[in-house]
Amino acid sequence: MKRFVHFLSLLAISHTLASVEYSASLEQKARSGDHQAQMDLAIAYEQGKGVAKDERKAMEWFQKARQGGYPDQELAQLNQQRVTLAGSRIEIAVQTYRTQNGDRLPTSLAELSSSGILSEAPKDPWGREIAYIPSPDGKTYSLFSVGPDGAPRTSDDIVALQSGPTLDVETAAGSEEPPMPWWKVWLVKIWSWLTFWRR
Repeated sequence: MKRFVHFLSLLAISHTLASVEYSASLEQKARSGDHQAQMDLAIAYEQGKGVAKDERKAMEWFQKARQGGYPDQELAQLNQQRVTLAGSRIEIAVQTYRTQNGDRLPTSLAELSSSGILSEAPKDPWGREIAYIPSPDGKTYSLFSVGPDGAPRTSDDIVALQSGPTLDVETAAGSEEPPMPWWKVWLVKIWSWLTFWRR
């Protein structure tokens, strides 16, 4: 039942984000300074709805909407939705991987990509890959965005998914207590450096 409710919420988020389509009039409104039109145009570019998918243009329009006064609370909710949607794409790929590999979790997103199941790792609202942290026992995992500051374990981290009760997602994604194990800290740092230098 819990998984079904999660699925319904993902459908609602997907519908909300995918319902915005590019049009010349939408771009004209965005260029005239309409903050909602700027946000809608950013989503259209991000999702490739009615226009070629262009993450660079999407980021530019998200920035313009934010700088122009788009409400921070609504922006935070939208960013949470975008991270959740990106996480759901990874979750589907992980479940497919598990089915094909005797219920074993991939050790990293790179392993998931090299298997051919996930052709391109979804990005968070700031253009970074979603962080994937498997539990030490290899049975559960968490997905999260390091947020706008790009640093893990800070208050702006956004949890996308916790796949099981044994993994402490708060530890992986931002709480102060208990501390993240040293090897996870270094994994996240290495991931952050690699995604920074790939740009």
